[in-house]
Amino acid sequence: MKYLSPKQLGQAIGVSESSLKRWIDDGLIDVIRTTGGHRRVELAEAIRFVRLRGYTVKDPSVLGLTAADDETGRAGNTQLSEHFYDLLTNGRDKEFVAAVTRLYLDGHAISEIIDGPIRESMNQIGELWHGNPDGVGIEHRATDICIRTLGYMHSLIRPAAPNAPVAIGGAPAGDMHLISSLCVSLVLAEQGWREMNLGANTPWDQLFSVAKQEQASLVWVSMTAEPNADYAKKLHELADELAAESCQIIVGGRQLNDAILRLGLDNLHTARSMAELQSFSKGLLAAQKAMHPANASATSSHSGTEQQA
Repeated sequence: MKYLSPKQLGQAIGVSESSLKRWIDDGLIDVIRTTGGHRRVELAEAIRFVRLRGYTVKDPSVLGLTAADDETGRAGNTQLSEHFYDLLTNGRDKEFVAAVTRLYLDGHAISEIIDGPIRESMNQIGELWHGNPDGVGIEHRATDICIRTLGYMHSLIRPAAPNAPVAIGGAPAGDMHLISSLCVSLVLAEQGWREMNLGANTPWDQLFSVAKQEQASLVWVSMTAEPNADYAKKLHELADELAAESCQIIVGGRQLNDAILRLGLDNLHTARSMAELQSFSKGLLAAQKAMHPANASATSSHSGTEQQA
C-alpha cells in the first residue's frame, strides 16, 4: 500500500504543499498520521481526490504510475480502440496499463473505459483466429494483459466501508470466461460496493449460498459463453430463492437472450453494458441508503467519483 506526503501529491498535480495541507485540514482529503504526526495520503485516496476535482496529473511517477504516451491523451474513441488493439496485439502490457490508468485519472468512469476501447479492441482480437494462425495465442495474451490490468485498476480504488452493501457474482457453471465478471466487480467497486467476485464456472448453488451467507443485496451473473438448455431454469430458481433474502439479481453479457428477458421476475434485472450496470447499481445503492440511514456514509466517499464519471 503506497502513501504520499502532501508535498508529493502537490508535486504530482502541480499545486503547493501548503494548499494540500489546507485541503487536508478542511477535510477534503482523508489522511493517516505517522507516529511523528506527519500527514500521509493513501494512493487510492489521492486518486479519488484527483478525479473528483478534475486535476491533471503532471508527474505520474510521483504516484508510482507510468506515464501514458501522448496518443492516449489525444485520441478520440475510435482512435483509442485502435491504440488499445495495437498495444494488446503486440503484448505491450506496461503501456496498456499506463493508457488505461491515464483515462481513469482523466476522469473517465471504469464503465466507460470497459464499454469503449477495452471491449472494442478485445472484440476485434477475438476475431483474429478466423484468418490468422497466431490469432488464438494473441487473444490469450491480450486476455492475460486485460486481467492483470483490471486487477491493477482495482488497487487504485478506495476499499468500500465495512458496512457498505455486499454484491457477489461470477460466471455460472460451464462458463469459463474470466474478464466479464472481473469488469463487473471493478465497476461495482468504483460505485462503493463490497464486491466479491467468485469468478468463472461457479455452480448455481454456490451463487445462492454465498449470497445468503454474506447477506448480499446484489448478485450478478455474467453470460459470456453460450448458455446450456437449463440456464433460464437455473436463473429462475436462483432469483426465486434470493427473493426471500431481499436480494436483487442482475444478468448481462454477450449471450443475454430472449429466454432471460422473458422471465419477468421482480428481482431479476438485465444490463447490456457496464454503463447500464453502473446506473442500476447506483440506484440500488441510493435505495439501500434510504432503507438504512445509519449506513448512508458507507458509500459517501465514492459519490464524488460517480458524479465526476
